[in-house]
Amino acid sequence: SFVSLILVSLVLLGSIVYTKVYNQTKEDYAQSIEKQITQVDTSFNNYIVAFEENIDMFSKGLNNLDKQVTSYVDKKYQLNEIPMTPLKNGSFEASLYKEFENFTKTHDGIETLSISSESNGGYMQYPAISRKKGYDPRTRDWYNEAKKNKDKVSFTDVYKTSSGSMVMSVINPVKDLNSNFKGVMTFDINLKKLSEMSKNTKVGENGYFIVTDEKGTIIASGKDESLVSKSIKELKVENLNDLSKYKNSSFSTKMGNGKEYFINVKKSSNEKLGWYYISFVEKAELTRSANSIGLITLILTIMFSIVAVLVCIFISNKISQPIKYAAEHIKEMGKGDFTIPIEEKYFKLEDEIGDIIKSLDRMQNSIKSMLGKVKESSEVVSEEGEKLLSASEEMTGSSSEVSNAIHDVAVGISNQAGELVKATTTISSFGERLDMVVGELSSISENSVSINLVANDSNKKMVNMIVSVKNIEEFFKDFLNVISK
Repeated sequence: SFVSLILVSLVLLGSIVYTKVYNQTKEDYAQSIEKQITQVDTSFNNYIVAFEENIDMFSKGLNNLDKQVTSYVDKKYQLNEIPMTPLKNGSFEASLYKEFENFTKTHDGIETLSISSESNGGYMQYPAISRKKGYDPRTRDWYNEAKKNKDKVSFTDVYKTSSGSMVMSVINPVKDLNSNFKGVMTFDINLKKLSEMSKNTKVGENGYFIVTDEKGTIIASGKDESLVSKSIKELKVENLNDLSKYKNSSFSTKMGNGKEYFINVKKSSNEKLGWYYISFVEKAELTRSANSIGLITLILTIMFSIVAVLVCIFISNKISQPIKYAAEHIKEMGKGDFTIPIEEKYFKLEDEIGDIIKSLDRMQNSIKSMLGKVKESSEVVSEEGEKLLSASEEMTGSSSEVSNAIHDVAVGISNQAGELVKATTTISSFGERLDMVVGELSSISENSVSINLVANDSNKKMVNMIVSVKNIEEFFKDFLNVISK
């Protein structure tokens, strides 16, 4: 039926909408997470870039390092480690050390500042820590990295200090006014701040971030800090074993806790860092959000279905009720009852059904009028029939009397004819005619009997009888003429 078709259409439409909404919600959720990762990337970059700018600015003020920083390469001391005493090592080193101290106290996240000299292998850092005999910074990888990239700031790999902190060094070459390489300045940044930033970044309801360096070492975790300094491989997620294949991708996988997660991997926009931002969101959270919207869609579909059904029933009744009424009315007319009036409310319909009702009323009135005329004509016919019946009965009575009279005449004539036959045997010329008279008389006798039996069909035979009587009359006239002669 029409209602079933509407229901099927609405259910099908609801299913399509639900599927579309479900997929779109998951896609929007994924895009939302990606935006959050982008924001985290921006925040982390701003955090690191600030140190990059600071070290570059600091380095430009140290254009004359030649032999002004204490060297531990050839310094003699009775112990294996030589104390670092920058405040006692001349005005330049003491002043620089105080600047380092002030800078560290005003810039959260900096764990160590250091300066190394190319001319004598001198080295000084804040906070001051004893150096081993023969310590030469020029042999360190970070120093050579800065020397190789003497026109830009570089970053070392993340490493774990003896105190257990995850640190990354920002290294910058120090040059004189003629751009000659004079040494290296470093900031050691404690990445604990990154974990705090990761924790403060909400991913969905229960999601979290992990940040790794390009080698896959976890440098910040928004959920479990015990993961810091460990390899991403320890999560036992096969798709994360090789992060180099990702730039901005997402996938779903089941993790060690048995739950399925939606994982998004995005590489840092800062190529110098080469970090990876990895978000973890329970897939159930995505589907829950999608299901909630889908459920609303489903409820709305059901509500619209109910409304559609009610509207269809209302419209159907509005259309079918007058049709049913017209059909019932026609049935009554079919039984011969043309007196039932059509209800006034149906004449007010302005649609096709109203036209049918009005036409039906006109037809009923026409038939009623025609039947009235037929009744009048029938009454007239009935009256005329009664008159005809009365005349027929009178005619039947008259016919019976005539028949009896003729029968008597026929009998008399027959007797006379017999006497005449005997009397006129000599008259041979009239013999044949007398035979004819006898035949006519016999016919008259038969006709009179028939007339008496079938009075209602006597007209024709009466005509024949009258003709026969006339013939006899003429015969007797001729006969009398003959006799009179």
